[in-house]
Amino acid sequence: MQLSQEYPIATLCQVLNYPRSQVYYQPQPPPDETEIKEVIVKLCGQHPTYGYRRITAMLKRQGQEINHKRVARLMRELGLAGKQPVRRKWMWT
Repeated sequence: MQLSQEYPIATLCQVLNYPRSQVYYQPQPPPDETEIKEVIVKLCGQHPTYGYRRITAMLKRQGQEINHKRVARLMRELGLAGKQPVRRKWMWT
């Protein structure tokens, strides 16, 4: 902006009725999730009864900065779900 060298950004945005946050906004590229998906598939193969909560905890222990909602979404996209453990019937005598 040429006018920004002469006038403050806040003043220009107020006069033009333009949000100041849009001046500073720099879009981030979408993250590459292939590596995370591979790790999730590997962990789900090793621990088939683990759901997204335990997988998230394991990823955090490995040093991955990842959110539980993201892990749940990726597992849903991959068609992975924790298998329910077999419930044993107790014999009451």
